[in-house]
Amino acid sequence: VRSSSRASTSYVPLRRNPRRNSTPPKRLPANKKVLVYPDEAAKDAITLTNEELDRLDGDEFLNDTLVDYYLKYLQDQLRGEAEGASKLDRCHFFNCFFYKRLLQTMGQAKTDDARREAYYKHIARWTKGVDIFKKDYLFVPVNEHLHWSLFIIVRPGVQLERARAEAEAASLPE
Repeated sequence: VRSSSRASTSYVPLRRNPRRNSTPPKRLPANKKVLVYPDEAAKDAITLTNEELDRLDGDEFLNDTLVDYYLKYLQDQLRGEAEGASKLDRCHFFNCFFYKRLLQTMGQAKTDDARREAYYKHIARWTKGVDIFKKDYLFVPVNEHLHWSLFIIVRPGVQLERARAEAEAASLPE
């Protein structure tokens, strides 16, 4: 906001509206449960607390619970659309902890084959019952350096087939 006079120009700092109630809202306990999504009975239910709601304020960082909640919400919205279930069958959504576990496993996997196999078992449960190479899209939420990203891997099976074909071609005698 600028106020002007003939002699000089000065700047007046912006202030809160004095008409607004300046007392902060009463804080509820951070761990008080606000919402369980989709419901309490779901094996992969997400519980939102007051802490998560506070994180939706302007200068706060999102946490893994909020990101997982929103991805699950998007899946449910897609499921409700016409042909949404068939679209959803072509996708696989990982939760926020998958990428961190994957990095830990990959860091340890630079060893012999036996150890690599053991480390693979650390992340195998994330895809139990799902052939990710038959999916068209994989969604992987990633938090690095306090920033969230969403990796979308398109047609991972095609990449696997190419890698196998290249490996076979390289191993054939000329």
